[in-house]
Amino acid sequence: MGGCLSTEAKYAAGDGDAGQVADLKKQIDQLQRALASAGQAPPAAGKAPAGGIHETLFFPDPKLPCRNHRKPGGCRRQNCEYSHEPTSLTRFLDYLASARQTLDICVFTITNDDISDVVLDLYRKGVKIRIITDNDQAHTQGSDIAKFQAAGIAVRQDKTPAHMHHKFAIIDGRLLMNGSFNWTRQAVTSNNENVTVLSDPTVITSFQGQFNKLWAEFGR
Repeated sequence: MGGCLSTEAKYAAGDGDAGQVADLKKQIDQLQRALASAGQAPPAAGKAPAGGIHETLFFPDPKLPCRNHRKPGGCRRQNCEYSHEPTSLTRFLDYLASARQTLDICVFTITNDDISDVVLDLYRKGVKIRIITDNDQAHTQGSDIAKFQAAGIAVRQDKTPAHMHHKFAIIDGRLLMNGSFNWTRQAVTSNNENVTVLSDPTVITSFQGQFNKLWAEFGR
């Protein structure tokens, strides 16, 4: 950063033209925005951060989050075995819970109840939710797909011998969460996984197009 600033000063002193100075300032602004985005709270509904990449989450987490700690009054249990600190999963849940209108989920398998409870709560609040999942995984022990269907959430499966192996979600058409992360307890506490949260409209449009394509294909 320091080198960039000294170079800008050099141009401003007369060793470069105005266009080069403007380009350099733009690059510095972009870098500063990218650095400032680390640790930022999930953006409010309808608002997207200026940069294309908002945040990347890495797993495993040392512990699952304490549900009581996230409720009013906090956790009162002595020697609670769950995490009372922010984790990658709590960040993931915060992003997911920021949905206000639509939530499109395309995930190989969903068995983590912390995640499923947020999805169900959003649906009860009136968020339009569509879920695409793998047909084999939908019927495995611990799968929450039947729970979603019983609640009235629209679910479609691939119905092919091959796997529907995507792991992404689109929130209100403004945020994309995508990575290696399956929505399972093992992925949270045991696996080396990643989820990148993006607000880039071009990338989101591409993923939305793929979701809509699969939704139509698996609805036949």
